[in-house]
Amino acid sequence: MQWLLILPGLRAAVGGSASILLGVPQDFGLLAALALLILLAVARLAGSGLARHGETDLLS
Repeated sequence: MQWLLILPGLRAAVGGSASILLGVPQDFGLLAALALLILLAVARLAGSGLARHGETDLLS
């Protein structure tokens, strides 16, 4: 199912580059989303568990 992230990643890359070239600061968030997507993909490939699955006792 992670291969579905390719389409939003491409959209963020195209829209983010257009925001820089056309000077539309409202779309700079697309670049932030792309950076986060790349960070999460690299962390997953490296085997780093970013989520804390199985923690049940959060109050102690």
